[in-house]
Amino acid sequence: MKLSKKVSIIHGNEYKSWREQGVAFELRSDSTYEVSNRTLASGLIIKRDGERFARRGYWGDVVNSPYLAFGIESEEKSLFKTSNGQHVKTSTLVSEYNVTALMHELMTGEMYALPQSDDKKEAKKGKATLEELAEEEEVEGTDKEGKEIQQGANRKKDSVCQAQGYVKCPGVKVYFLPVNCVSDLSKKSKYSKLFDVIYFSNSMVHLLTPEVNEIFADEAIIVAETTKFMLDLRPEQMQEYVKKITSMAQRAGCKASGNIDGEKDAHAFFTFKR
Repeated sequence: MKLSKKVSIIHGNEYKSWREQGVAFELRSDSTYEVSNRTLASGLIIKRDGERFARRGYWGDVVNSPYLAFGIESEEKSLFKTSNGQHVKTSTLVSEYNVTALMHELMTGEMYALPQSDDKKEAKKGKATLEELAEEEEVEGTDKEGKEIQQGANRKKDSVCQAQGYVKCPGVKVYFLPVNCVSDLSKKSKYSKLFDVIYFSNSMVHLLTPEVNEIFADEAIIVAETTKFMLDLRPEQMQEYVKKITSMAQRAGCKASGNIDGEKDAHAFFTFKR
């Protein structure tokens, strides 16, 4: 498996489950996931020999898997302990921790601590894991009275959530823009020297041009995704890509923050100073 050579925390069994059944994260340790996940399937019209055929399947990135988003890095280093050269934890557990920590820190503004096995009951006060939250939501009474109590508790929980509303983030606004808007932003004065950090995916890095630096702040950080996880590329192609984006960044007035290895580094960092 090419992916395991780059990210050893991804276990072969969980990757196999993703590829064969579409189940990436098995959060319920007391349950067996026997049914394939069809929720990501969608329809597509395919042209072949001038005719159209309807096909249903998964058209996303099945090779790299969803583990790359939250399951390969973490501030909690204990998740990456090894024994006899093998990781003790899995990418699923890393993902669970990272998402739980993200939600906890957004809600409370406090750093999330990994619950210890010996004091898990005490630690879960306000710091429940995804599995525990799922279990709580699925608890049902065994008799009529129990069901009524559970339903009442659910209604109370829903009303509390509605009363709290969305998490307030003073000074923060999120704007969703179309992918072809970058060239237009540099032509508008309100975006001039506005952005302190700019991220380019490897599919959008062609937009890193000298003209786009008009929207860079006087001192900005530019992050460009490499091709580390494009598993079909050869090592020399990955290094050639790094040379290409470095040249593009330099033409835009940026400097590399350090050495960039196309095989080992997932991102290339550049600095811009006007």
